[in-house]
Parts: sequence; C-alpha cells; structure tokens
Amino acid sequence: FYSTLVFPSAVVVIEYALSLVIGIWGNGSLAQYHNSNLIHITSLIGVYGISFLIAWLASTLNWMVKNEVKSKRLLMGLGIYGIVIVTVLLFGLIRKKTAPVMLDTVKVAAIVGETDIHHVFDNWEEEIIGLSKNNDHEIPLGVYSDSPALESLIERTEEAISNGAEIVVWNEISLLLRPSQTDTIVERIKDLCTTYQAYVLIAVLEKNSGDLPMPFDNKSILVNPDGEISWEYLKHFLNPLEGLVINKGSGPIPYIDTEYGRIANVICSDLDLSAYIFQIGKKSVDILLVPAYDWEAVTPYHSHMAAFAAIQYGVNIVRANGKGIVAFYDNRGNVLLQNNTFTSEAKITYADIPQTKATTLYSSIGNLFVHGLIVFLLVMIGLRFSKKVDI
Repeated sequence: FYSTLVFPSAVVVIEYALSLVIGIWGNGSLAQYHNSNLIHITSLIGVYGISFLIAWLASTLNWMVKNEVKSKRLLMGLGIYGIVIVTVLLFGLIRKKTAPVMLDTVKVAAIVGETDIHHVFDNWEEEIIGLSKNNDHEIPLGVYSDSPALESLIERTEEAISNGAEIVVWNEISLLLRPSQTDTIVERIKDLCTTYQAYVLIAVLEKNSGDLPMPFDNKSILVNPDGEISWEYLKHFLNPLEGLVINKGSGPIPYIDTEYGRIANVICSDLDLSAYIFQIGKKSVDILLVPAYDWEAVTPYHSHMAAFAAIQYGVNIVRANGKGIVAFYDNRGNVLLQNNTFTSEAKITYADIPQTKATTLYSSIGNLFVHGLIVFLLVMIGLRFSKKVDI
C-alpha cells in the first residue's frame, strides 16, 4: 500500500517546484476553498497537504482496482485513507469551533482609486512596449495621473480616517506618478496622519528616479501617526509583463510594531510566492496589508489565495483591490467583509479586524512536509532501481 504514496508525493514536489517560479497558481488546494474544514490542515503543513490528499485518493482508488478490489485489501486501503481524511476534517472542525473571540479589533479602510492600469496600458501600449526595449525612452505626460485623480484619493483617505479608520490601505497602483507628485501626495498624507492619528499605506506606480534599470517602481509607502515614513517597499514578485518596465524589489518584507499589533506589507502577487511570504510567519506578523490589482478572469480565485495565506500563517489580511474583490480576512481565513469592484461602486470599504495573530505550526516548520516527501521519493527511486521494491 505504501506505493500509493508515490504519486501524491510526486504531485506535491512538482507543485512546490512550480511555486518557486509562479507562486501557488494552479495548486490543487485552491479548488477546495469552500471546504472550510479541510483547508485548515494548511495551518499545519501548508497548501501542499491538501494537494497530497487529493492525489492520494486517486492513487488509492487505482491501487484498489489494480488489486481487483479484494475484500481485505479494499478494507485496508479505504481504512487507512479514511482514517487520515476523517482526522484532517475533525481537526479543521475543532480548530474553527475553538477559535477564541477576538475582543481587540482595529477599524481598517480599503480605498479604491480611479486609476485603471489596464486602461493606461491599452491607451499607451506602443509607448510602454517602447520603454521595455529602451528604458531611456521618454515617458509621455499623459501616462501620469492627473490632479482630479490625486485629489480623489486624498479626499477618500480623509473621509475614511474621519469616519474612524485607524489604518487605511490604498489599492495597488492607485496612482501613476512622477516623483514630484509622489512627494506632494506624501506630504499631504503626513498632515492627515498626524491630525487624525492614523496609519495610511500609499500604493502607487512611480517613475524611477534612482539607479535601478527599469523606468517604473511599483511601491507602497506607510505613513505613521507621527507623520513619518515607516517604510518604502517595492513589489517583489512581478509577472512577465510587469518585469519589462518595473523594477523588482529585493525585500525583506517590512514591518513595525504598533498599538494594533505587528503590521507588515506586501503587494498583490507577493502573497502568492510561498518561499517569499514565509517571512511573515517567522516575523510573527499580526496584520498584513496587501494592496492588489486583479482582472476579471482571476476573480475571485486570487482573493481565495489570500485566505489560504491567512490560515497558514495565522495572520489577519487586508487586501485592497483596485479590480476584483476587496477582502478582509481574519487569522482563521474567515471573510470578515468583501466588496467586488466589478459589481459595486463603493470606493471605501471598512472592516474591524483582530489585532493579534493565531499560532500555527506551519509558521514554524514551513515546508518541512514537502522536504520529507522529497526524501521519500528519492528513497523510493533508489529502491526501485536496486529492484528491491515494485512501484
């Protein structure tokens, strides 16, 4: 029966190898998002545990057919797999039912800007492609956000914090700016933060004025209640199109300790790269701020991926999404509130989220489960070639 473990182990190792390049896109666990009891196994061994169980069911059924479903073998195969899957489901149920009531919460607002980066690319495709071939190519002024777009973000930010939001998060590429425009925005946000004693995470695409090779920086800037910049962060995980014109950030993931717990920040697809996002578990982050920008074809799936991260690391997540689902997840992966920008005109979404993280085994051991499967496969391959086993 141990031979049934070979196929799921191979599936997991392949998914893990792919995740180092494309993140967890295509991971089998994502199809189980609505199975709320099952997905909590990720708090122990990550999303690969679900992929393993799915593939193991297939190899178990194949093993039973291969052995002509003999009664004793049938009972053994069903019994072993059944015990494992029932244990996993019971663990998820117990973990959900025993979750402590979070009395300490913080009011957070996610703000959606007017800038449509897809529209910008459609209008300036030739110029942007020209930038990808020659980074010294002049950027047309029409690419940058105009004054009304800037003012709308300032007004929405002030509205949010005047309504009690203690943390405000802009969506990814809320504005497309020249450095001088960014400086102006930051100064005005500093005034709001000191006046209202709030944290504001600005997220913009800015013309690079430094020594980096590409013409743009996809960046976020956290302004604290003292009117100071806590960090400036560049997006780390870029898709192929972004990589043509945007500088890749080198990390590490920034964080600060606040009266609302430890707050950290990544941008959109950074959250999909498990080898990178593992930092938030090691750093015991309580609240993760995630400016994002999706498109209709990946909605709502990309938001679901954030829920898995919340469960794996026990972190509360604020995902401010310019296109797609704005979502707030607690440290058990529960949706506290969400808003689909494709069907809603709301530009400000509020939610009260817990201030503390949940403890998870995965935060400590990471992908130890995957590494164990790699060792198992190597041993089985060695035994197979030595003709000591038949698999």
